[in-house]
Amino acid sequence: MATSPKEAAAALIGGLYAVDFDQPMPNAAPPLTTYAASRGGVPGFMAVAVSRGWPARGRALGAVSNLGTPHMLPPVAHGPTTMPGGETGYFVICPAPPGPSLLANLRAWPEAELTDFVLKPMALALGELQARDVTHRAIRPDNLFQSAPRTPVTLGCAWATPPACHQPSWMEPAYSAVCLPAGRGDGRIADDVYSLGALMVMLALGANPVEGVPDEEVLRNKLEFGSYSAIVGNHRLPPILVDLVRGMLADDPEHRPSPALLANPAAARARRIAARPARRAQRPIEVGGQHAWTSRMLAHALMRAPNAASPMLRNGTIDRWLRRGVGDVTAASAIDEAARMRDAEVLAADGKADAMLITRSIALLDPAAPLVWRGLAIWPDGLANALDNALHFAPEQAEALAEIATAQVPTAWVEKRGGGRDATVSRLEGLETRHWFTGSRTGAGAWRLSYHLNPMVPCESPATARAWVVRLADILPALEATAARSPRGDQPLVDRQIATFIEARRDERLDVDLSRLAGAMTAPDLLSQLRLLARLQGKLSTTDLPNLSRWAADAVQPMLQHFSSRSRRQRLAERLSALAQAGQLAPMAAMLDDEPEQESDKHGLAGAKARLAEIEAALAEWSELAEIKAAQARRVGHEVADGVGLLACVVALGFAVFG
Repeated sequence: MATSPKEAAAALIGGLYAVDFDQPMPNAAPPLTTYAASRGGVPGFMAVAVSRGWPARGRALGAVSNLGTPHMLPPVAHGPTTMPGGETGYFVICPAPPGPSLLANLRAWPEAELTDFVLKPMALALGELQARDVTHRAIRPDNLFQSAPRTPVTLGCAWATPPACHQPSWMEPAYSAVCLPAGRGDGRIADDVYSLGALMVMLALGANPVEGVPDEEVLRNKLEFGSYSAIVGNHRLPPILVDLVRGMLADDPEHRPSPALLANPAAARARRIAARPARRAQRPIEVGGQHAWTSRMLAHALMRAPNAASPMLRNGTIDRWLRRGVGDVTAASAIDEAARMRDAEVLAADGKADAMLITRSIALLDPAAPLVWRGLAIWPDGLANALDNALHFAPEQAEALAEIATAQVPTAWVEKRGGGRDATVSRLEGLETRHWFTGSRTGAGAWRLSYHLNPMVPCESPATARAWVVRLADILPALEATAARSPRGDQPLVDRQIATFIEARRDERLDVDLSRLAGAMTAPDLLSQLRLLARLQGKLSTTDLPNLSRWAADAVQPMLQHFSSRSRRQRLAERLSALAQAGQLAPMAAMLDDEPEQESDKHGLAGAKARLAEIEAALAEWSELAEIKAAQARRVGHEVADGVGLLACVVALGFAVFG
């Protein structure tokens, strides 16, 4: 069947860009699925697929859509489109890379090329992002491209996934590498500077400097010896890069040079910042098999072994080590106070008190550390992405992540970590207000929280699996397409995921219907489901939905059996079929909600019952009369029989006497 002009226009992303699914681009935005795209038939673009469980960066997509730097591939459009199998996918459109990635031809770069063709163009690109309060968080060798040798590199796409989720952990600062991949958050531009510094080391050496070293060992080396020593190790860098890279890999983000300073490498190399070395104990403390020599390493051990750490915090073992071993009386006093708060707080007996103690202690020991809850580390602005990812791939983590927004964990973290109130803390304060989402009427609080916190997360109902539903307005068209494609079977009109999605993208006019629907999650209430869809259709002024209406009519057809009159059932069934053909759900719900019709049926049933009672009474009376008549007949019969017997005896006697 030929595609109509209207359908063809709807398939264009942003109304302009067409995706060529016959032309994949496997190395354009690894590890994501990417296809060639065009605008008005003009090539030169790529479509990067967004995967469920790895949400796109909604704020960044809007902030850098018109970025003018030539050293980056900014997003130019994003949206859904139909894929070859009929399923809808969501894509981010960017200019195509100008050439292969740096990883495709990894080599040792001369100093001059590194500064002129990598450092300077990247500094300009990061400066543009910093001016818009956006980070890139995907600076790695397979995401930088070069059109030809001795030309400036171009930074690739970083907008179709959560920030830094695909970054190698060794290229991330310790406080980001330790987090869940989807929960690393937007970070700050200094984090991009750190990744750029790690990239500079790799390009200067022509190889991965920590090849073969486990990630956990690299992380511990960063905490113990510093990032520069952990990454560079025994390798020798060109002298001109040593001071520059050392500053870019500083563990304190405030000590890293800004993009503006990096644009002048000579000035960046001359910059010197004295960092106070961490206090180191004469003897380490062991927590869950891990040895810690400094407060920062101890914080990491608390995160890795919370079950072993909690008793040590409560019984004063860690307090004594901080006082005697490290000589940090301030930290020891703060830890002791946190332990007393744990004993004083009234929390549920599910480990929350100990988990809160661990969270507070880590923030006290290492203010640069992320928020840690039940062994999971995230940055607060990465909570939405981490929760959605966990619901898809690690459900056992989802409940713990949801608790972060509902158990006042952010408040405790902010209070103990100290420092200024940066943008992350401001966003965190917004998350604290989401605690009421645990009262989900559909019993799916974690999904409700995920849908609410991230507007880029699509509805995960099986009925909308082939669509990409991110707005309320997308639900009914998706259900219409599903109804046209397959029979309803035992599938409800509104399942738990759809109800939860509507609840999260809430509209006050739907609250009544959602409340009525709450019981339908355990005991199917098709009428409540139909009411909700009808209200949604009316609210959104959606066009006719004939397939969904017929789907709904089949679902509610058994409800007509509640009417006692056969003629009424037949008449209502015909009317329901006619309303379904019209594609409007509200008249169908109104018909089933028609109180006069129901009252009339009840009166008819009551009249029929009364008439039946009269008939039964008459039958009972007739039955009693018949019994009386039968008794009389039996008595007459006995009398006749006795008379006949007597007559026979008389006749016999007569014959005997008279011969």
